[in-house]
Amino acid sequence: MHTVDKALQKIIKNSKITGTNVDIRDYDFKLTRFAALLHDVGHYPFSHALDKRIQPDHEHYSAILVKNLS
Repeated sequence: MHTVDKALQKIIKNSKITGTNVDIRDYDFKLTRFAALLHDVGHYPFSHALDKRIQPDHEHYSAILVKNLS
């Protein structure tokens, strides 16, 4: 989520510098950050680096956690 937040902030900043019209609404910003947070819930330390070694990958754990919240 942190990386997505930084990327969106950079896009907004660069669009102002270059005069490019990038329309990222507050709703879109929040929704994108929420999607990134849902992706992050299944993470364990260094999970992207270890996805090939630890099966199933962190996305599988994220899906299980989200499905079992209700």
